[in-house]
Amino acid sequence: MRAFVDGERIGLLVTGFHGGGGDGFFATHFAAERRPIRKGDRLRGEFVVELVEP
Repeated sequence: MRAFVDGERIGLLVTGFHGGGGDGFFATHFAAERRPIRKGDRLRGEFVVELVEP
């Protein structure tokens, strides 16, 4: 999850899949989690966001 500010807007990016990118430094950190994605593969996930008052 990543939150960001864009001018007057606040954004929230939520992802259920992270491939570690192409950076070789992180390759060993993500080796056990890395899943090859092929053309035509479907990725599916679900999440729930609950907004609460402070």
